[in-house]
Amino acid sequence: MPRISAIALLAALAAVLASAGCGGKKEAAATEAAGEQPALAAEPYEPEVETPVKAATAAVEAAAKTLLEARCTVCHNLERVHKKKDNAEGWGKTVDRMRKKGANLDDAERAAVVSYLAENFGK
Repeated sequence: MPRISAIALLAALAAVLASAGCGGKKEAAATEAAGEQPALAAEPYEPEVETPVKAATAAVEAAAKTLLEARCTVCHNLERVHKKKDNAEGWGKTVDRMRKKGANLDDAERAAVVSYLAENFGK
């Protein structure tokens, strides 16, 4: 399984943020140039798409989950992960112990996995 690096995670985040431009400016300018008044919304506008930050966070979380599934299942199944509940400090100690036993995670990957574990399997 290919190794997901911190650079790949940052590149994905940058791509998501770069693609999230302000799409409504051209439409507003065209409406204004035509002398038309924009329609008033009956209710406050709620964007239907995820914000770039939410999308990037979801991408990082998905990458961390993939790391967990790929690297931790080399030695054991994820049943023990699902049963354990701990905070970030506790998960950090567990991941560090697993790294000493041979888990192949660099520092950035460790941070991503610990964050994912604390968020999804926290106390």
